[in-house]
Amino acid sequence: MKMKTWLPMLAGLTLLMLSTHAEARKNQTQMEGYVFKYMDLPDHPFFKTDNYGYMDIGYTFNSTKIAGIPLWNSDVKWCGYVGQEKKYIFINPGVVRPRVILYNKEAKKNGWKPIDPDSIKDNRDAWHALITMYNGWGKQMSKGEFKPLNIKLPAAPPLPFWYRLGGKLVAGGI
Repeated sequence: MKMKTWLPMLAGLTLLMLSTHAEARKNQTQMEGYVFKYMDLPDHPFFKTDNYGYMDIGYTFNSTKIAGIPLWNSDVKWCGYVGQEKKYIFINPGVVRPRVILYNKEAKKNGWKPIDPDSIKDNRDAWHALITMYNGWGKQMSKGEFKPLNIKLPAAPPLPFWYRLGGKLVAGGI
């Protein structure tokens, strides 16, 4: 090849290698995960985690935004809220069922209401099972006054207004 052909190719490759990056158009769509507290639980050893201290009832979801405006939400589920922005404890049937089996053995001995492991079908059911176990074990574990919990979670966690409707109203007005 002639030098006239190599020189422009070499210059072009050098230019490409030295450039940092190029953007034709920046993508404005982003998906973010959120964790919110739904309800405080007592600071009782039953609800203490190994790494995060005491947990409360929370929920998590993903929100797809365009230009910072949330347009739709996905993967909405109950979880254990630990007070950190992006971290939570999985509270689901797979985690709770083995604990229910242990609880049911103690329930027979202590006259507590047993829990049917097959009735735990989703994260909400898992929380209800945990609350039932707390009401049985908690009284036995407490050294002082014990107050049982009477919590019934809604079928789906209540998303904040901005994610549920506000972002759509703003997007509709644009």
